[in-house]
Amino acid sequence: MAGGIDPDPKTLADLWRMARGAWDAPASLLALTMNLACDPEDNITPYTPDDCNPLRVSPPRRTPADDILPYDPAVLIAIASKRK
Repeated sequence: MAGGIDPDPKTLADLWRMARGAWDAPASLLALTMNLACDPEDNITPYTPDDCNPLRVSPPRRTPADDILPYDPAVLIAIASKRK
């Protein structure tokens, strides 16, 4: 074996927990780099390590359009019919 952890005595749940923990530090560094590289005017909410961690599920990021645009198709149809 070429280094790392011997998976033989571990269960799949143990390996999954170890993999999730192994992504914490790289995800933090990636979030920091993304926040430093982004234009503050474009990036309304700063990136968090959960945004950069492929093994964590976080809710989708909100955008300003989420507060403005209605999601109900009936509302969109009503707006479009009033403009005719």
